[in-house]
Amino acid sequence: MTASDLNTGAIVWQVPLGEDPKFKKMGVANSGMFNRGGGIAATGGLIFIGATGDNMFRAFHQKTGKVIWQYQLPGMATSIPSTYAVGDKQYVVVSVNGEQKNNFKGGYIAFAIP
Repeated sequence: MTASDLNTGAIVWQVPLGEDPKFKKMGVANSGMFNRGGGIAATGGLIFIGATGDNMFRAFHQKTGKVIWQYQLPGMATSIPSTYAVGDKQYVVVSVNGEQKNNFKGGYIAFAIP
């Protein structure tokens, strides 16, 4: 994943997105992998993105590219996340594919943003 300064075109940071379990078993961490969606910038300087084959939903720090939170989804995220607010609380939601091996039928999963 790459962050660019839109004023200058310079690359601000670049990090692998996702982790291929086959490479991880071989001792190769942070390998990166294919992606089927984009991310969304949210309040507090966070970028949320899923849609990787490792079924992780991650929050990156906008200025550094560091993963500051991640969650193992029951299937692959299949959309660009959305964000919404109820009162003073902000949430991020993502659609998730069904996964036969764990009987997850698919749906939407929402998280509160602290």
